Amino acid sequence: QSQARSQLSCRDGVAAARRCSCSVEPSSWQPSPPPPSSFYSATRALTPANHPLRLRTSPLTRLPTSSSRMSSPWTRLPARPRRKSSPLSRLPPRPPRTSSVSCRLRRRLVRREVAAGHNVRDGGGDGGGGRRRGVDGGGQPPRPRADSAPLPAPWGLYPFGQYISYTDHSFTIGEIKHLWRKNRCAQTYGRDLNVRVDDFENPSETNVLCSDWSRWKDPIIWFDGTTDVVGIQFFLKNVHPEMKTAASTILGSLGMLHARPNTFGELMRVIISPSQVVQKAVQWASKGFSPDMVLHMRMMANRPVRARTAAVSCIQKAIQISGLKGTPRVALISDTPSFVKEMKQEISEFAEVTYFDYKSFAKSFDLEMNGTDKPLEFRSRDWGSAPRCAAFVDFFLASSARHTVITGAHRRVGTTYAQLIAALAAANRHVHEPSGANFTFLSSIHSNLLVDGLSTQAGWGHAWSRYAGPLSCPRQAHQCALTPLLPHAWWDGRWRSPTARDVRRLLGYGVSLSDTGEVDEEGLASHCRSREDHVKRFHLLPPYKS
Repeated sequence: QSQARSQLSCRDGVAAARRCSCSVEPSSWQPSPPPPSSFYSATRALTPANHPLRLRTSPLTRLPTSSSRMSSPWTRLPARPRRKSSPLSRLPPRPPRTSSVSCRLRRRLVRREVAAGHNVRDGGGDGGGGRRRGVDGGGQPPRPRADSAPLPAPWGLYPFGQYISYTDHSFTIGEIKHLWRKNRCAQTYGRDLNVRVDDFENPSETNVLCSDWSRWKDPIIWFDGTTDVVGIQFFLKNVHPEMKTAASTILGSLGMLHARPNTFGELMRVIISPSQVVQKAVQWASKGFSPDMVLHMRMMANRPVRARTAAVSCIQKAIQISGLKGTPRVALISDTPSFVKEMKQEISEFAEVTYFDYKSFAKSFDLEMNGTDKPLEFRSRDWGSAPRCAAFVDFFLASSARHTVITGAHRRVGTTYAQLIAALAAANRHVHEPSGANFTFLSSIHSNLLVDGLSTQAGWGHAWSRYAGPLSCPRQAHQCALTPLLPHAWWDGRWRSPTARDVRRLLGYGVSLSDTGEVDEEGLASHCRSREDHVKRFHLLPPYKS
């Protein structure tokens, strides 16, 4: 009899699955927005289809979502009243005995997800199979347990997968869950698949300075809120010697003023590469030749003459440093297209200029802007008017620089975007020239930004923010300064000093800074002894009970 049931046609199986799926009245249900996430909520790209560990989706995962079910005949069926006394009230009503085997399997998966605290509409039970969840999947994001941290949305996706290809050594959360079940890790090793979250942006909850993370037993640690290079370098001041030693090995010692490790550049070189579409656009823009140097200018729709003059002077200095012979190739990157055209006129006399013109590229290849590529209106001033794909083409075009990356800006120089470009370019150059002696990262700072020293460079993640205190010299001329590939995150170094805002912000972490940036180590140790570790975790799979 069970064998006969499994021979149901696809049409009958889908109909039976619809009958046993959870039904909610359309008037009372609205898709809730995903919880905020500094990294995962920004992506709207699909998992690469050619990934070796991508899971196969069953027909049940491709059923219509609740939003599309509103107009179907099934919405006219009487809905079972929901019981508030038990979480099982979210389960669908018991189907008739003639339901298919796959329908009974779905009920077991739904009960398993409800027991784990997840929403029954999260797209197929185990989260594997690469199914998009959250906003694009049509359903609600997974619901965590009451005593756990909020889940980011969506798990199981590669960030910006339309534009970036990832190494085969990387895994999505969905793939990890599948492998954890397949290899029976919970039963064999007695370890549940948990994620421990440490919120760096919440000073009262983060354990970055006071805990020994090497003793944590959670398989996955999510260090949330580290949107720049500052957060991870807080480990350099951790009160535990083991943690401080490990951080110094990866990030370099605080006493290394002239040599900074290219940590993020080496990681990016191994983990990411441009997708085929982006690589095609990079080759079209560069005409098949890597640029000798790159100028990145974040102008935010401004075009000051002094910024352009300082950038031209810095390019000429970079040519002298690198010792280039002949006409150098310079790639221009900016969030303001009109500024790129003005800069091209300025340096065309002594350099061959190239840049990515998205409109010309789209016309040449008969492309249209996708909905997800359209620029966000509220971000147009910060990110520029170009679509998202142009930023990735610019990124990989600039990271192919052979000798120099120059960063300039209307206001703040050395943004995170420019830092990552220089780091990846230096790592790529290191492959061809292991000594790395012929690669430089320069900052072009025009005189208007130096009237009060470097006080305008106070953004935490910017390259020169640690020099924005009272020790910076006022009323300087245009500067073309050597810049570390890994910017400093602490103030206890030569010519570095904190601003009043930095001092107030560090007090929330239990750190007392002097006027010259020295850290009160005894005060930090006393602060750590008086507090308890803040534990926030959630389960990716139901806890195993032996």
